[in-house]
Amino acid sequence: MEWKPIETAPRDRNILVYFRDGWDNDRVQEAWWKMPYDGAPAVQCAWETMKGTLLSADVHFNSDGQPLGATHWMPLPEPPADTPTT
Repeated sequence: MEWKPIETAPRDRNILVYFRDGWDNDRVQEAWWKMPYDGAPAVQCAWETMKGTLLSADVHFNSDGQPLGATHWMPLPEPPADTPTT
């Protein structure tokens, strides 16, 4: 699998997102598109992760016009074929 630009990410299922944190570290997290209400404008929506909200670089920018938040995505991998039972 290869990383794809965040603007091509599906917003109807969980995905892996790539972003650089505030200390310029590479990060990858599972995320889902969160709309605060039906029909919300894109600038009010964001990728949500277990650690909180992560902006989307295709709709969120800093004061210098640089993209913020998630810049790339890829599908989640398939689960293991042999899942142990308890």
